[in-house]
Amino acid sequence: MRRFGFALFALSFAISGLPSAQATDALVMPASGDACKSTRMDADHAAEESEWRCAGPSGFSLRYNDVVTRGGVTIAYRGKDLPDQDMTWSPAQSGIGSRVEWRVRDGMPIAAIIGRWRRPEEAQGSTGLDVEELLIVKVTSTSACAVAVIGGLQPRAMAAARDTADRKAAGFRCGVDHPSTSSSLVLDAVKTLDNHFATVEFLNHNGSIVELNRSSEGVVEIRYREPRASLAIEPGTLLFHGSEHDGQVKGEAFVFKTGCPPAGYQVSGRRLDGVLSLEGAAPRRGTGCYLLGLSKSSKHSYLAFEQDPILSAAAMEADSLPIERGYYVRSDSPCQQASNATITLYTGISFGTAHAECRAPVIEKLPDGSHQITEQCRDTQVDGTPWTAVTARYAVRSRTEFIGTTPFEKAAYRYCKQSDLPEPWRTTDLRSVGVR
Repeated sequence: MRRFGFALFALSFAISGLPSAQATDALVMPASGDACKSTRMDADHAAEESEWRCAGPSGFSLRYNDVVTRGGVTIAYRGKDLPDQDMTWSPAQSGIGSRVEWRVRDGMPIAAIIGRWRRPEEAQGSTGLDVEELLIVKVTSTSACAVAVIGGLQPRAMAAARDTADRKAAGFRCGVDHPSTSSSLVLDAVKTLDNHFATVEFLNHNGSIVELNRSSEGVVEIRYREPRASLAIEPGTLLFHGSEHDGQVKGEAFVFKTGCPPAGYQVSGRRLDGVLSLEGAAPRRGTGCYLLGLSKSSKHSYLAFEQDPILSAAAMEADSLPIERGYYVRSDSPCQQASNATITLYTGISFGTAHAECRAPVIEKLPDGSHQITEQCRDTQVDGTPWTAVTARYAVRSRTEFIGTTPFEKAAYRYCKQSDLPEPWRTTDLRSVGVR
C-alpha cells in the first residue's frame, strides 16, 4: 500500500475552457493532502487501506480509496456518494495525482479530470510498465461515471482531456455508453520521463508546488511556487540550483529556518519512474542558527519531486507561445497568395513547414521576452535524410503577429484565417495536422 506524505493546501483558479456551445471554466483543487480529510480506521484496516475525501465545487467532493492492489475514486454531492462506474484501477506509485481539475459550467461541475498512475495487468508486479493517465469523469448531482481515459504523457494530453470533457461529458450516458481509451503502455509509461527534463515543470514536493526550470545549457533551478501552508517560505524561494547532464542532476539544495539564512548542501540524483530523487548529507542545526555539521539521517537528506499530470498542464501552457493557433503568412505576402515558401502552421506546440518532419521541441522563454524553439527535423522529400537540430527565435508582437528568426531568414508573419487562404490550406482539417 502507498502512503501519502503530501500536505497539500487548497488551490483553485479559473482557466478559460475550450470553445463550446456554453462557456466552460476549470477549477483546480486538491485531490490529496492536508486540505483533504482522512477516513478514520481501526488498526487492522489502516495497515492495508487508506482513504480520504477532498472538497470540490458547489457541494461536490472527491473520495479516493486505496486497498492493497485496488484504488478508485468516488464523487459525492452534498455528502452523499453517487453511483459510479469504471472508476477503479490497479494503482502505481501514489495512485492519484495531487490535483483534480473540475470542469464547471453555469456554476456546476459537468466533469472532473483526474490524474492517476496505473499498473497494467501485464506488469505482474514490475514498475517498468506503470503508466500515467488522465481519467475524465462525468459529474451530475445524481451520478458519476468514466467518460474516457487519455494517456497523460502524450502531446497536449490535458488539452485533449479538456476537449473531451467539454464536448462529451454532458451527453454521455452512464451505464449505456462505453468509455473510450487512448493510453499507450509505451508512450505513457512513466519511465519515459527518466533522464529527461522539460524547460519548465511543476512538481509536487512534500505537498508544496515547486517549479523546475532547465536552460538549454543544462542549468537547473527549483523554486517554491506554492509552499504548503505549514512552511514559512515565500513563493519564489530557491530550493535547488545545479545542473543536469545525461539525466544526472547535481548541485546545491537549501534548508530553511525562520530567522536564519538558508543552509546549503550538496545533493545529486536522477529521475526514476517519474520521481526525481536527490540525496546528500544535510545540515544539522544546533541552538539558534548554529550549524552542527552534516548528517545523512536528516529528513532533508532525501528530496523527492513527483511528476503530476494536472500540474504538468500548467507547464505545458508555459511552454506555448502566446499566439493564436493556425496558419501564418509572411507579412509582405497577401493571405490569398500564400505558398509553401511563405506559409507556416503553429500547432500550439511548434511551427510546421512544408516537406519537413520534426520531433517534440524544447521551448525556452528568453530574458528579452522572446521564445526560442529547438527541435530535431528532417527533410521528407529525400529518403534517408538525417535528423538535424534546428533552433529558431520568435518575438511575439501580438496574438496574431510575430517575427521569426531562423538560420535561413528573419521575417515577420501575421495570422491568416483559413477562409482567406488558397487551397489546400483553405479546407485542411487543422486537427489532422496536429493543431490542438
